[in-house]
Amino acid sequence: MRLRRAEYPAPVVGRVEVSVWPHNNFQRFIRRIEVTVRSGVASHRTALFMADPVLLPCPADLGWLLAGTEAQVIDDRIHEFSQLWLVRPCSKEKELPPVHWGLLSKFIPTP
Repeated sequence: MRLRRAEYPAPVVGRVEVSVWPHNNFQRFIRRIEVTVRSGVASHRTALFMADPVLLPCPADLGWLLAGTEAQVIDDRIHEFSQLWLVRPCSKEKELPPVHWGLLSKFIPTP
């Protein structure tokens, strides 16, 4: 299922961390990328997690496009969903400029 642009989730401001997930149920090493969000003095991981991320070609001024897989256990079975993240650097002082969907659309792979 592909989401309509109006169905895209709200942006999340946080720290992107890449790590290796050596012990998992897939019986192989998996690169893992996730977002950590600060709330006050504490940091916590969000539900935003992707396995085996791949950096897609995209002009640097538009951000990074990362494609990967989300794994969820539903009814005792593992389900995998394709994901595409747009990652853009930001600072607390400045508001992010709007996303240029017209320019980005040519870099987003279609099934």
